[in-house]
Formats: sequence, C-alpha cells, structure tokens
Amino acid sequence: MPTCEICGVEVVDVYECSECKTNFCEECGDVRHRLCYDCISWEEEVPGESWEKADSWGAFNDDDPH
Repeated sequence: MPTCEICGVEVVDVYECSECKTNFCEECGDVRHRLCYDCISWEEEVPGESWEKADSWGAFNDDDPH
C-alpha cells in the first residue's frame, strides 16, 4: 500500500501534488485540484497583508502613543 508523505498513513490511493510533487492522501489535500494542504496554505497567504511595518527600533507603528 502507498503511504501519504504528509500524514505518514498507509492508504489505498495517493495523489501527486501539482505544485510540490508530494504524494498525499485524500485527507491531506484537495484531490480534485491535485494540491496538498501545505501548498494550499501557501497559496492562501498573500505577502504584505498580514505583516505590519516595524520602525527602526523594532516596535510596530500603529500611530498609538505608548
């Protein structure tokens, strides 16, 4: 039986991720789109949206006096 490279469980079928080529089971990815959950989470993150810019001292500038 093949083994899922993400969860390590022996399963009947594995699917190859179209992005990273990892073999994953139906519990560890989107079989229809052939994406493992690791690649799905990377696609959902948009650079710059979740990070705030820190000032030169490493403090976050939120325009709120401390």
